[in-house]
Amino acid sequence: MNLRNIPFQTLLSRQKSHNYQVTMGDWYADFADPITFLNILTSGNPSNVPQWSNKQYDKLIKASSTTDAGNADKRFEDMTKAQNILLDNQGITPLYQSASKNLLSSKVKGIIYNTAGATYNYKNAYIVK
Repeated sequence: MNLRNIPFQTLLSRQKSHNYQVTMGDWYADFADPITFLNILTSGNPSNVPQWSNKQYDKLIKASSTTDAGNADKRFEDMTKAQNILLDNQGITPLYQSASKNLLSSKVKGIIYNTAGATYNYKNAYIVK
C-alpha cells in the first residue's frame, strides 16, 4: 500500500468520483443519538461516500425512525441489528474513537457537559470560594 497525503479538496474530489482504493473519513455527532452515525450509510444518502448498500440495513434504519420510533427498546434493537449488519459486511471499518482528558477543580460549578455538539457549555459556570 502506498500512502499519500493530499490536499483536502483533492480528497473530497476523489471521494466524490470514487477515485481511491481506500479512504478515511470521520463523523462527529451533531445530536446524542446513534442514528446520526447509522443513517449516513443508508442507500442513496449523499454522505454515504463508499456507496455501501444493504436492503436489510436500510429496512432496520427506516423502522427505527418510523414504525418503531415510539418504542425505545424496539428502536434500539433495530439500530443494534443494523450496526451488526454494517460491521459484519465491512460497510465501514471503525479505526478509532476520539476522546479527551480534562482536569477540573472541585471549586468550579455550573459547567454543562454535552454529549454531542460543543463539548462544554460554560455560560453558567462559577467558582466556589
